[in-house]
Amino acid sequence: MRWLLFGSHPERGDVAVTADWVAASHPANMAAYRHALAEHDRPAALAALRAVPTLVLAGLSDRLTPFSHARRIADALPDAKLLIYADAGHMLPLERADEVTARVAELVTRAIR
Repeated sequence: MRWLLFGSHPERGDVAVTADWVAASHPANMAAYRHALAEHDRPAALAALRAVPTLVLAGLSDRLTPFSHARRIADALPDAKLLIYADAGHMLPLERADEVTARVAELVTRAIR
């Protein structure tokens, strides 16, 4: 869990709560999710977001959805803001909670103006 989803210095509590979330999931759902994630490649669908303020957040240590995926999404949305977090993995809302919260709050503020 730690290796797949987190960066280099995760909090023990964050890893534990993530392991609890995964353990509470039905195994068939987890297997289907992993398969769907591997097969999901729909850049044309991103066209619907061109007029929507968008953030793309990426941890450079994410082994589930690597940085190259975030780059492709950001490239398909020219007005998107790509934020890269060194030493962070897939669980950015846990690993960089304050930063992610601040960026999402900024996005919402821009969107409602």
